[in-house]
Amino acid sequence: MTLLSPSASFSEGEADPYTEGVSAYRAGRLEDARKAFLKTEVSHPGHPDVLLNLGLIAEQEKKIGAALALWRKGLASNPTDTALNNAVDWLRPKLEKSEIAREIEPWEEFRQSYLLRLSPNDVTLASAFFLVAAGWLMLRWWGARSRALELETALPKWPLGGAILSLFFFAMFSTSIAMFIDRTDLRGTILIPKCEIRSAPDANATVLVDLYEGMEVIVHETRTVGTELWRRISYPGAITGWTLARDVFTSVDSSDRIWEQ
Repeated sequence: MTLLSPSASFSEGEADPYTEGVSAYRAGRLEDARKAFLKTEVSHPGHPDVLLNLGLIAEQEKKIGAALALWRKGLASNPTDTALNNAVDWLRPKLEKSEIAREIEPWEEFRQSYLLRLSPNDVTLASAFFLVAAGWLMLRWWGARSRALELETALPKWPLGGAILSLFFFAMFSTSIAMFIDRTDLRGTILIPKCEIRSAPDANATVLVDLYEGMEVIVHETRTVGTELWRRISYPGAITGWTLARDVFTSVDSSDRIWEQ
């Protein structure tokens, strides 16, 4: 993996911490690069280039789970970003354990193989196009049918093209709903080498299963118990339980949290 060049989307008339970050990274000054990119993220939250580079810094520092967490954070708002997807695909094989025994859930298979490869904007535009095209053909057919009934002439043929476009519309519309439902799930990434998932938000509670660095989980809730912050998480197809919040990084967490571990 190589660092991206400075993006044209950053303002040219102001001091550019992004460019400073790129220069610092290339010079091997990872701490300076990290500070510059984190500063850039304040004014450009969720920017894929910034999160890509922060993840590369984390990877250079041997924080594999943290790198994946940052890239997945970027993908949460930019699901079709090629660089981020390539980065995740490049790093996942380096995990010591990328999976544990679990049931295969159809929803997760559908999500991984289909939903995550689509752009929400493209799906919305496609839905609108198919709706307009199908509606126009169907209305034109209905008008022709009404005139034929009035004039007692042969009825027009069923508009096969309109029917096909209607099916495409329903497929795209259903996909939009599925994408919306998927985005209601808060996803997180395990940051530590081995994470014990417990039956309750208590350090003495029974350990149900062990999860490992870089694994993606669903975060259901966050709760303060005593002086500790806990998260109830589930690994898709496996068990649900509790772990300390600091061991899981979600797509809504501040990126600087990675270096507070």
